[in-house]
Amino acid sequence: MLKDDKLKGIIFALLAALGYSSVYVLAKYAQMYVKTEVFLAWWFFMASIYSLSIISYRGELGEFITSVKKHRLFFIYFGLSESIATFTFFYLLRIMNPSVISFVGNLSPVFVALWGFVILREKLTPMEILGGSVAIAGVLIISNASPRGELPKILIIVVMVATFSLNTILVRIKVRDIPPIFIVSLRTYALFTAYASYHIVVNRGIVLPDIRAIPYIVTGSFIGPVAATFAVFQALKHMKAADVSIIKSVQPLMVAVASYIFLNQPPTTSQLIGGVLIIIGVNMVILSNREAIGDRVPEDPCE
Repeated sequence: MLKDDKLKGIIFALLAALGYSSVYVLAKYAQMYVKTEVFLAWWFFMASIYSLSIISYRGELGEFITSVKKHRLFFIYFGLSESIATFTFFYLLRIMNPSVISFVGNLSPVFVALWGFVILREKLTPMEILGGSVAIAGVLIISNASPRGELPKILIIVVMVATFSLNTILVRIKVRDIPPIFIVSLRTYALFTAYASYHIVVNRGIVLPDIRAIPYIVTGSFIGPVAATFAVFQALKHMKAADVSIIKSVQPLMVAVASYIFLNQPPTTSQLIGGVLIIIGVNMVILSNREAIGDRVPEDPCE
């Protein structure tokens, strides 16, 4: 029975990684036909409908609204910071190789440990320090193997990941009493509000997406923020968060394969080596920090 339970957790964690990986390809395809601000407004409009439907179906809408009111000041910060970081993620996805973004974006557990040290005064173990160093070495190899013009973009990705990781720590501190599904849903609504407002101001009205982008937007906004996130929560019912994070760490390799097959954008050999080092370093951090991770899987920008 225990083996069956863990097998279910592994399957759900792999499905989550596969779902988030598909977002990289679907979002890149969609942005071939629409500007980033138009894409984001409609992407998170669809995701908001999906999330609202789920919460309403579960009969938790009233509880969700009460939770938001209770922590409204924190969620204002949360929404604004997530809006900026997520816009950066999808814009860079439009102009860069998805494999590079995914490899560097996999640094989240390293930054969660670092923020835990800075904010929560949690001690860093020798294994965490070594793992973080290995992961940073991977980033340096990727940076060195990338065109000179992409170096600032890679640095921006690192800052973006640091922001997502900081929010993971702040959520752990500020909203211990709120179910994770509420956090994900609130993030979706906040992003839709921000991007819809920006979309209307910049375009002086509502602009419908190109019909060629609609299938990618409708599909991707369901697979990432809804289906893959649901798979993570299901995996957490059968496994510890650390184990789920370890399995999900293969996600960049899935993105690399998908980029090669569907976009004809494979990573270079050096970028692949750097990416593998990041995965190894991240897993060293996770393994040395199993208990502190608790039930929280570091946030994924595709949520």
